[in-house]
Amino acid sequence: MTTPDVDVTFIVRASDDEERIGHVLCRAQAYLRAHRLTAEIVVVDEGSGDNTVAVAVMLRRQIREIVVLHAAEGAGFREGCQRARGRVIVLADARTDAPLAAIGYALGRLRDVEPV
Repeated sequence: MTTPDVDVTFIVRASDDEERIGHVLCRAQAYLRAHRLTAEIVVVDEGSGDNTVAVAVMLRRQIREIVVLHAAEGAGFREGCQRARGRVIVLADARTDAPLAAIGYALGRLRDVEPV
């Protein structure tokens, strides 16, 4: 894992999710910006046969924090975590609603921890 240089790495595992990926990415970006968190949004495509990657790449014009990676089926979270730069890593699947409130909770817990 690399040295943390953003508050949050939001990893979205996707496969044949062209209908949902835009909503997921826009929702994550809105939450992160509203809470003034520095972030990267990592989309890990697990071999989509549709336009999932094309939609994510197209959204990079609006959401500069998006990074697109490719991984074998079932390896998306591992690949995303290996390149994550965030103090907190949030794992989400494009097919489920991510618990965005957990981001603030996790960051609050980190801020409460005294440096050793």
